[in-house]
Amino acid sequence: MPIHNIYIAKQGDRLDSIYVKFYGPITKHDYTNSYDAFVIENIHLVSTPILSGGERVYIPKFEESEISDEVLGIWA
Repeated sequence: MPIHNIYIAKQGDRLDSIYVKFYGPITKHDYTNSYDAFVIENIHLVSTPILSGGERVYIPKFEESEISDEVLGIWA
């Protein structure tokens, strides 16, 4: 079971805005791993694009990973 915190949604919150609130811009992390894992943890909320408030949103703890600024060519 993943280790996570719980955030109680406020009226008008969206999963993507909650993600950015806790983790920063999606481009800061590996989108495929962290955002997808966040959504999977909150699969119970996916069908509700705008939250009404009071929903429990699980905030997984991710290991820090360094993102390289190195630009690689297509055949690198």
